[in-house]
Amino acid sequence: WQNNTQAITVTAAYKQGKTFSDNEFINGANLTVAADQSTEAKLKQQDLLTMPTKTISNPSQEQTLMQNGKLVINFYHALTKLDVTLTLNPEFYNDEIAATDITEFTISGTNAGYTFKAMDTANENYGSVTVIASTAADILPNQYDFTAATADNKYGMAKYEAIVVPQEIAAGSLTVSFKIGTRSFSWTNTQAYTLEQGKHYTLPLTVGKDGVTAGSRAFSVTSWEDQPGDNLGTE
Repeated sequence: WQNNTQAITVTAAYKQGKTFSDNEFINGANLTVAADQSTEAKLKQQDLLTMPTKTISNPSQEQTLMQNGKLVINFYHALTKLDVTLTLNPEFYNDEIAATDITEFTISGTNAGYTFKAMDTANENYGSVTVIASTAADILPNQYDFTAATADNKYGMAKYEAIVVPQEIAAGSLTVSFKIGTRSFSWTNTQAYTLEQGKHYTLPLTVGKDGVTAGSRAFSVTSWEDQPGDNLGTE
């Protein structure tokens, strides 16, 4: 900036492997979450971090957005985190199910394309994200945890995570499918849901040999956990 009294406007965005052009930063970028998110590294590549436009009228007097002469840039997740937790009923106990016995795990029915406008302020934390219709994807999520059944606790558990575009999910459009051994399973939502920016949704499913069920309140939701960045600085 010109000097410590000249007003400045600041916007920030980060997506691993993506360099935003000036035109994309100002007018919007068309992006897509990948279908293959089956490892932690692939999952993290989908994360879009954003800080919407902030105006500092007088840098010499600013105390919130500047500290010790440097900009304070707080990034927030612009997309949506979706976890699916499988609880395997005790009827699987004698089968000695391992993590690798659960295969072809797929989350189907969300639109993967979106337009991101960094300088549009969706709210105080995010640039705007608008879903691009007709871009439905079959997402392969990351299995990030597995607990085998034991004699003391005959319920096994597998946990999966994916990053999806915030959007409206119509009843009957979201399907979670997978195999345990040679047996196929699937669950489809029976009511509509709204997936919001910066939220972390968890879908707990109970699996028996005859099928998959969800509780009366299928999704639980919390804020997507934010962590402070390291080695970020401006001069």
